[in-house]
Amino acid sequence: MIEKVMNDLNIKEKDLQPFETDDPIHPQNILKGFISRKSDHRYGAVAITHINNKEAYQLHYATPKQHYPFGKDGQFSFPKAKEIEVYEKLDGTNVCAYRYYFENKCFQTYKLRLFPVLRNSKFGNFMELWQEILERYPQLSTICDANNCSVSFELYGNRNTHLIVYDKPLEIALLFGINSQGRIISPAQLDNRGVPVARLLARITSAKELVREYKRFQEDIEKNNVKNPDETITGAEGAVWYLLDYTDTYTQFKCKPESVEQIHWGTGAIDINSIKATAHNVLETEDVITYEATVQLLLEEFSEEQVAISEARIRKAVTELREWYEFQREVLDVYKQIGVKFHQDKGAAMREMAKHFPKNAMKKIGFILMNSEDEKS
Repeated sequence: MIEKVMNDLNIKEKDLQPFETDDPIHPQNILKGFISRKSDHRYGAVAITHINNKEAYQLHYATPKQHYPFGKDGQFSFPKAKEIEVYEKLDGTNVCAYRYYFENKCFQTYKLRLFPVLRNSKFGNFMELWQEILERYPQLSTICDANNCSVSFELYGNRNTHLIVYDKPLEIALLFGINSQGRIISPAQLDNRGVPVARLLARITSAKELVREYKRFQEDIEKNNVKNPDETITGAEGAVWYLLDYTDTYTQFKCKPESVEQIHWGTGAIDINSIKATAHNVLETEDVITYEATVQLLLEEFSEEQVAISEARIRKAVTELREWYEFQREVLDVYKQIGVKFHQDKGAAMREMAKHFPKNAMKKIGFILMNSEDEKS
């Protein structure tokens, strides 16, 4: 069966990862097949070969990998454009709704980037968070049928913080659709069923001066970003350009400000914020951030040479993130025992915490408590 998957996706075996898992949305179904790790429009595509040990071959495209409109030499290259829709790029966990079919029935489920369904992990209760979203927006259960395609969402907010800190505890945004051929459908063309949609920042109808416009967006986002004590950022991750060409095909381009840019063009090394964002993504499918898992994801975006020259930086980022999570757990364990609520009496809570931690850690502790589950829910 793997040969058929390789043929249908035009992909090599090394880019396919096998899976066998139950579907938490429809727990009576056990899905088996392969997921694509190819870093393009096939990224995260799900090839189901069996359901409940019965052959049920089907292929479902998912959230593709987005790229920059320039090469590693920094030279821009935009396709000839009819128009461009610019939407806010949100920093959270991507969740893709898709439908699969078994015994004349259709089932809508939801997947992570590189896993065929949603699931919890030690560092990310993605399934539980999404269950809250489903209760808030029950109409999500018909979103694929309403649009006859798969639909990509971002699950974001301070209960699911990665690099960007938001003022919302937990929210979703509809991003775009993906049809059965893997083509992008603009959010403007979708029936959102009353679900929030990523914010439209601009519509560019002239194909002239695209490089200047792109750089202007970078600069505008950058000047409004504020770096926090734990090296997260309050502000925006960037924007996504939906470029409609003269074949009526949409191509997505990332537009990130300097503070979250992925490459230092002068050295070819990978930017530390990009490494940390990638390391956070490891927790979608693994319980612990490791150097090896972070490298595997980075290689989907960067060359082996870039990863090699960034080894020390990657190891540093992984170590810092693991230490940060351990420190965060320690702080919250102590906080649960002090008997004072931060939001009720910040001064008293911090005085109690000061009995357990050094003075130079208090700024970070304040940040952790302000964004803890107790304070955000």
